[in-house]
Amino acid sequence: MGNGAAIVPSDTTIYAPVSGTITVAYETKHAYGIKSDNGAEILIHLGIDTVNLKGQYFDSKVS
Repeated sequence: MGNGAAIVPSDTTIYAPVSGTITVAYETKHAYGIKSDNGAEILIHLGIDTVNLKGQYFDSKVS
């Protein structure tokens, strides 16, 4: 998948790192795909094994 980075958040809000279009919003609310305005494709994945939570504890503003 390429290079990645991990971030330890200071609060519970996650912001997009680029301007672009959401291309994938997983039903489990744990991952999102973004195609940036300059064409780069980015995957935002929240946590480790968070898919197993099935969306519990997540409040997504993306539909």
